[in-house]
Amino acid sequence: TNNYTLPVKAPKITVAAAPEFPTTTVGETSSATLKYTLENATEATATIEGEGFSISAQAVGSVTIAFAPEAEGDYTGTLTITSGEVKETVALAAKAVAKPQKGEQQPFSIVWA
Repeated sequence: TNNYTLPVKAPKITVAAAPEFPTTTVGETSSATLKYTLENATEATATIEGEGFSISAQAVGSVTIAFAPEAEGDYTGTLTITSGEVKETVALAAKAVAKPQKGEQQPFSIVWA
């Protein structure tokens, strides 16, 4: 008998671009979406700062990431998508600003025409 081994393609993960968060006021929440493409994947997980969760192993998918700062400043982190032995790491960056003090004027307002 002849034994044949069929080649197995490794999963491939592609990320369109790092998500962009708007500047967020402390105590509020903003979100950004990360779009990804998976090829040859039967399962996949996404991890942010050690907390993992399953994501759809469909060809094209997205993950919505929330940003809820408790203090003003610049924040960074990473999101890692894993399928089998293949990993794709995406840098996360966001900025939090202080809540305006009572009586402080906001830099933008609605102008009715």
